[in-house]
Amino acid sequence: MTSTETALPPAKEQRNLNSISRRQKIGAFVLILSIVGLLSYFANSELHRSSRTATPIVLPPGDRIRVEVLNGAGGIKVAQRVADELRAAGIDVVEIGNYKSTTVEHTIVIDRFGSHERAKSVALKLRLSESRIVQQIDKSLFIDVSVVVGKDYFTRISLAEEK
Repeated sequence: MTSTETALPPAKEQRNLNSISRRQKIGAFVLILSIVGLLSYFANSELHRSSRTATPIVLPPGDRIRVEVLNGAGGIKVAQRVADELRAAGIDVVEIGNYKSTTVEHTIVIDRFGSHERAKSVALKLRLSESRIVQQIDKSLFIDVSVVVGKDYFTRISLAEEK
């Protein structure tokens, strides 16, 4: 064998190198395209999931929303009156007390268990907008929702009495 018989001609060798390189380029392109497609799919599905409206909460029979009502308005028996209103609406008020401040301007509903729907249900019973709901999860309290009654309670009561 001579050296010319065993070695590939330079043009054929160059073509083999180019075809391997082309295959690698195509494979890399397909891989990148697949990754971009997967990322787009997951990003879109997450956006659609977060924009869906939540389904109304359906509680099993006998399961009640556990609520504490705290007086942040400073009036006498304000928390008790709100607790009575919630109990009449089927809400399980398990604690009544005073908030750390008596100068709270607006009533707030605090989601304590990570169930926005339960907090929303309480807010609706009190004729409050959903913007009055805040989330401060504290599962050690063993309640679903805290209601801090603010000074706007007195305005709400006087409006109800005028009707």
